[in-house]
Amino acid sequence: MPKYSLVVPTLDRGHLLEGTLDSLSKLDHDSFEVIISNNSSSDDTEAIARRWTETDPRFKYVKTSKTLCMSDHWDFALRYVTGDYFLYTGDDDSFARHLLRVLDQCLDEDGAEGVYWRQALYYHPSWFEENRAGNLYIPPLSGRKWLIQAKDAIQQMFDLNPPNTFPIGMSFCFKTSIVNSLLEKYGIFFVRPFPDYTSTMMYLPSIRGYLYLDTPLTIVGKSADSNTAAYMNGSQARVQKFFEEHDGPVYPHMPLNYTVIFNGIAECVKAVQAVRSDDLGGYHLDWARYFISIYDAAWIHKETLEDTIDPQEFWQALHKMPTKVQMRVMSYVSRVKVYNLRQRIKHGLAGRPQKNGAGAANLHKGDFCKKVSSLTECSQVLSERNLELGYS
Repeated sequence: MPKYSLVVPTLDRGHLLEGTLDSLSKLDHDSFEVIISNNSSSDDTEAIARRWTETDPRFKYVKTSKTLCMSDHWDFALRYVTGDYFLYTGDDDSFARHLLRVLDQCLDEDGAEGVYWRQALYYHPSWFEENRAGNLYIPPLSGRKWLIQAKDAIQQMFDLNPPNTFPIGMSFCFKTSIVNSLLEKYGIFFVRPFPDYTSTMMYLPSIRGYLYLDTPLTIVGKSADSNTAAYMNGSQARVQKFFEEHDGPVYPHMPLNYTVIFNGIAECVKAVQAVRSDDLGGYHLDWARYFISIYDAAWIHKETLEDTIDPQEFWQALHKMPTKVQMRVMSYVSRVKVYNLRQRIKHGLAGRPQKNGAGAANLHKGDFCKKVSSLTECSQVLSERNLELGYS
């Protein structure tokens, strides 16, 4: 039985999956398995997966009988985990080559019940911005580690203000026995809609705390086929497909149905609370922050999939909330409108247009950057960079 199970859920991205599997095969550890879970892809995913299972006994291949929504697919793949601990990774992502050795120390020597670490970012060569395509960006981090209380992380999620230290499932090591006990009790682990958030929300009430590593050990891949690219490049078909895969409402616990990322994160909190009401029933969502964040996403940043959204729906939902919530939201909206009006007047009188996109221009300011050709090379470069800085 391996110590670690690395689970790779995949759907119609065989051309990216190959690089992820190659990178994982070169991890510096002698006790792990890779579970490739095919969500009934229509491309060459199965042929690629079987080439790996036929040549490397550490690789296993499973396939759903039909295409499932993401959370249901992750739950399906969980059935095949045999390791003492498991990690999930995207089919265009990977890890630093020395990750599992780092986890050995955290789990064996520090006795951690869960471990969360930070991420580097790789823009695959297919990325639509030429100046970023093929670049690996490693953020400047401290390399420190410390224990975070689970109850504090849970409260931050209900406050809808998670810091960088809040664990996301794609960069988290779960203890299999704890998760199996949750499955036995609740019948589900990866609650809808975003399994990388709901998994840790399900897990945290069962542990005292987790070890946080301020070290980049995951490589998050961005390609022309990623959901992020769909939002940024104006092609929303892939994101729309994500919502269509759900056989029911995506946000059943939310007062608004706007297709913005933040709405999904808030839904994750309430959905897990509904499942684990015995442990999470005493927490309360910050509804004022919810409406403020939805307002920003819908009208300031314009992140919705819908071409137009009805402001009346927003205000009607808000007016059903307690007066204190309404006052906080209306005060914020008024300040934003006054600020925007002043900015338009200021730039209009000066005869120059308002500047937009400054945040995007500074996205990787201060990051270590290197041009690389593949995820496998990214894994090696990231390990070498951490070693150079004394983080391994």
